[in-house]
Amino acid sequence: HFGKKDYASAALEYNEYRKRSPKDTHVPNAIFQQAQSLKNMGKKGEAKLFFQDLIDRYPKSPFAGKAKSELRKLK
Repeated sequence: HFGKKDYASAALEYNEYRKRSPKDTHVPNAIFQQAQSLKNMGKKGEAKLFFQDLIDRYPKSPFAGKAKSELRKLK
């Protein structure tokens, strides 16, 4: 969905994935993509929450650094 710019569906799918597989190693990526989907839909406040959640929960993930960069852009 993300590749087709159907960001609403993408955000829902990433959320469902996180519910189904909360301990999977790809969860940080899913959170990042969910935040990107929200940002692309113009929901910057919500996107910020997801980026911050990613940083707080997975500080050593490569996606945490990307999330920090995205947060700086959204300020």
